[in-house]
Amino acid sequence: MARAAAAGPRRTREGRAMLIAWSSHSGTAGKADGPRVLSNYMDAETVIKRLSDGRRAPVRRSPAPEILFGDAAQLRMAIGSSACVHRYASCVMSFAASDIDVDAFNAGEPNARFKADLALKLLLEMALAGIPHQARPPIYATTHTHTGALEINVAIPRWIMGPDGKQRGFNPAPPEKAHATWDAVRDLLNHRFDWADPECPDRRRELVLPNWMLKVAAETRRAGGPLKEGLREQITQEVFEQTSAGVITDRSSLLNWLQAGLED
Repeated sequence: MARAAAAGPRRTREGRAMLIAWSSHSGTAGKADGPRVLSNYMDAETVIKRLSDGRRAPVRRSPAPEILFGDAAQLRMAIGSSACVHRYASCVMSFAASDIDVDAFNAGEPNARFKADLALKLLLEMALAGIPHQARPPIYATTHTHTGALEINVAIPRWIMGPDGKQRGFNPAPPEKAHATWDAVRDLLNHRFDWADPECPDRRRELVLPNWMLKVAAETRRAGGPLKEGLREQITQEVFEQTSAGVITDRSSLLNWLQAGLED
């Protein structure tokens, strides 16, 4: 597929906005998403990441993650003691760099800390709504700021303690209700602090690559390794360039262009 003569700028992702995302991993027995993998992801200064050339290499997080509250060993013990099929839930609150300045946050600036603390408290009270404090499982929360923006990681064992002293399973983000609930929490916080809204049309990506590919590319850049583009990234970039050049104007012209490329 020939590239356009005058290539436009690469624009596959807009700047991040404040959002809350729950992970699909739940610590199911026998799978590689157990409690130690979870806590290491949350608080380890050096982690093994897959790079764009297929290698797995250690990547140092600088600044190192900060533990906001909780204890990793206590979290692992609580998850390990669960007899439920799904043993934990985890989520990340990510903020735009313009929402909370990471340098100010890491330096302990009161206003930055207040905003992050209030956001985290609201998230936890919504996740554990109606559950008495004495029945709640131990929570673990850490930060990631090495990406240049604040991320708050939260892990919650998926059980509560019943009045009979026995664990009872619960889910802080049930599939049938989670989307509307957590969108409401996100919108409330964005309105309260005038943070970046991920639903704003100006923040939409013009072309979309899967999140895992974007993460691999970001980790490769942070590791200082060469960024190797696969066929999918190359096609995505060429689609943008052909759109910028006016060759692709709608779905039909996109399919025609792709078909011609496949024939070549």
